[in-house]
Amino acid sequence: MINVSATYPIFGRVINSQGYGIPDVNVTAINIRTGDALFTTTNNYGFYFFDASNFQNGFQDGDSIKIEAGGQFKIVTINMSQSQIQVPDIVILNQLTVSPPSIFLNLTVGSSITFPIVLVSQTSQTVFISSDIDFISLPSSKFVHANIPETVLATITPDEAGEYSGKIKFTTPTSIVSIPVTINVQGIFYKITDDWYEEDDTISFGDYTIRIIRISDDYVRVKLYENDELIKSKRCYSDEITYLNDHIRVKAYNLIEDERARLLVEADEQYQLEEPEEFKYIIFENMPISTDEVLDFDYGKFYLYPVALADTGVRFNYCNVEEGYKQGSVNCFIDSDCIVNDEYLIRIISIHRDEGKVTLTIQSKNRHLATIAKKALLPLQKQSQAKGGLSISMIGKVAPNKKVIFTVTDGNYPVKQGTLIFDVEDPLTGEPLTADIAEGLATVKFPETVECPIVVTAIVPGYPKATQVFTSCSEEALIYSTKPKIEILTDKNKYFIGDDVTFIVKVNGKTKKDVNVEIITPSETFNKKTDEDGEVRITCEEAGDIIAKAGNVEKKISCIKKELVITLSNPNPQLDEDVYVTVRDTSGNIVNASITLNGIPIQGPFNIQMPGTYTLKAVAEGYEPKTLTFTVEPRIPSIVSAPSKFEFGKEATIELNKPADWKILLNNDVIAQGHSKIIRFTPIKSGTYTLIADDAELLTTTIEQGLSIPNLMPLIALAIVIAIVVIIKYRKEKEELSTPKAEKKEEEITPYGL
Repeated sequence: MINVSATYPIFGRVINSQGYGIPDVNVTAINIRTGDALFTTTNNYGFYFFDASNFQNGFQDGDSIKIEAGGQFKIVTINMSQSQIQVPDIVILNQLTVSPPSIFLNLTVGSSITFPIVLVSQTSQTVFISSDIDFISLPSSKFVHANIPETVLATITPDEAGEYSGKIKFTTPTSIVSIPVTINVQGIFYKITDDWYEEDDTISFGDYTIRIIRISDDYVRVKLYENDELIKSKRCYSDEITYLNDHIRVKAYNLIEDERARLLVEADEQYQLEEPEEFKYIIFENMPISTDEVLDFDYGKFYLYPVALADTGVRFNYCNVEEGYKQGSVNCFIDSDCIVNDEYLIRIISIHRDEGKVTLTIQSKNRHLATIAKKALLPLQKQSQAKGGLSISMIGKVAPNKKVIFTVTDGNYPVKQGTLIFDVEDPLTGEPLTADIAEGLATVKFPETVECPIVVTAIVPGYPKATQVFTSCSEEALIYSTKPKIEILTDKNKYFIGDDVTFIVKVNGKTKKDVNVEIITPSETFNKKTDEDGEVRITCEEAGDIIAKAGNVEKKISCIKKELVITLSNPNPQLDEDVYVTVRDTSGNIVNASITLNGIPIQGPFNIQMPGTYTLKAVAEGYEPKTLTFTVEPRIPSIVSAPSKFEFGKEATIELNKPADWKILLNNDVIAQGHSKIIRFTPIKSGTYTLIADDAELLTTTIEQGLSIPNLMPLIALAIVIAIVVIIKYRKEKEELSTPKAEKKEEEITPYGL
């Protein structure tokens, strides 16, 4: 009965002579009774699948199905008592080899490359060629003479950036060979500039701005802004191409440390280079300031402060002391530049009206020193000045670790505000001691080491500098006292790149503010002061040691790249096995890393089709590259089961671990051969039997034909039977001779009834 609806799987595998599955082979299933045909191709491991219910005229019990692939075929019979049919392996002799076994290229859009591929065939035949990457041009076919290398030229001309992967397929009546192709296509980059630049210079084009932060002897550190928003900070090492993002790249060369470098800047679009930014010096970047604070430029030469906040803008007042306390105001709005006094450029980042704060960035045409102070100290009016100028006096004597009060007056009038500067060095900050003047009074605490005489300078807005020398010191001041005990602490001694590092400075067991800490990194040296908690914070940006110094004490920590750990789902990968790769850091966290296998990028699981040594490499930003090398051994045939004893005339069955080309030799002469997993043969002669599978000798046994008692029993039984037959025959002949002939004639005619 014909069955056209029930599912009836028919499946199998196409392999080469080594037992490896062949991918992309066209397979046909033909119902010999009806002539209907089904078509499919093998997967990456050589497997194919049909459903007999898809035959146009259905199928029935006993139908013969012919499975064809690569010029070879198998015939199976549908047996409805079974739910499916597994077709024996179809073996396609590998008569074609192709080199190289794979192609990996880095190209640029619009470029062209011609790549030679060499074909060698064991027989003279036509090879049909195809590719699933459309910008690879190949001949449709090539006739290859037996064992003579033939070259095929593949012309590759990519027309769009991206990463492409596919196969080039070579097909003959007896062979199908596919080689993987991976092509990384980069876009065309256009030159924006190739010129000399100094630190703090900017390069602007389109929506982008590149600011040169530092020039060392081996790299240039730059920041990339898009629409004034910082999107990348990167080091461009000398004579290397550095990608700031997918669209912009920089090559730095001819570096002169702390002076200038030549930069080649390219982008994947054509941009017009803008004129250098007039306001090129950043004074404050993303700095919050409240309405009760004032920005003090160059020690009282210019003041700027917010006075009113709105949702979309801020009103600023300013005071130019050098121009006779010239005052003014300006309204600055979000998303627009605001120029003050033709020297400063303000950009509003955000406004927080409920907190009375605004976050801003200020740039200037020239270099300036600026600080934030309380608005109460703002000198909106010039202080009165007497003919005698400023007068500085001291109450008490200079003594170590003591507070001393100074007075500053203009004649008989105390000055409202200003600063006293002493020629006594603060042992922690390394800078001169200072004291603020308020209503003519200033208080200073001298350090534990101080000597007379001392020089005191008064800086008061609207007055020329006034200097006074004091020689009145206590005897203690002449004695060098014990230096304070300084400690620099960190929570550990080793950090990974990208980690934040906090140095805690303690003086005599207590944290101290405004201690000057010198930070020495592998590439630069700079100074920072401790905050209210006695802390200095930095970030590990490069591998190497970092030293923090305060006074005569230093602390060294190490910055190292994070380490990667590569694990495989099977530490010893086997042929034709899906292997999954996992990349973690040393803490066990999964890391998104770029992985290559023998230089070819992979994603997801990989599958090894050929034995050999393979190297996995994982690369991730901020980590040391990690490699893992492993070897995939050839799958050598081995015996799974075999008789413990071979006997004459009795069939022996041997099972291998995989299908193989096998042959059985008797005294070095081949008596049987084939390709299968199950081997059956019957010993018929004495001698030495040898089993060879895939050129490996798996079994040798010697069988001698003996005359043991068990072997003689059949012969003895046969001799007894023959003897009994001879005796019976002899007695019968004797009886016939003694009987008269007439009686014998009568016996002969009796059966006929005559």
